[in-house]
Amino acid sequence: MTLRSFLGRRRATCSQGGCPSGGRRLLHRGSRHPEGTEPGARPRCTVTVATEPFDLVVEGEAARVTDDTELQRVAAAYAEGGWPASARDGALDAEYSAPSAGPPPWHAYRLTPTTIYAFGTAEPYGATRWRF
Repeated sequence: MTLRSFLGRRRATCSQGGCPSGGRRLLHRGSRHPEGTEPGARPRCTVTVATEPFDLVVEGEAARVTDDTELQRVAAAYAEGGWPASARDGALDAEYSAPSAGPPPWHAYRLTPTTIYAFGTAEPYGATRWRF
């Protein structure tokens, strides 16, 4: 299954990327990211995920994660996937990252969904919505 995701904001982009942490999805962005504003200032955001059988749009509110224990789990998950990140001073840090991520530190955000839409991209197609 092909999986691509993008975190955006209504009217402004706030982040790209994501990492599993204890059954939750955490999103990250650089502290000096050129696009948008800090999600803490305007927490409503949207995550889109494209897969082969369906696409998802997840709307919700993002809250910055600063707990060192949780950030260590996020960093460990990234390291397991090949990116040697570490948690430091309430954010993620690493010697390197994608140029589009900007320089460290990278803040992690927890997304609490309010609405999820699913759109079929293969037979029988269709769409549905869940509200939380």
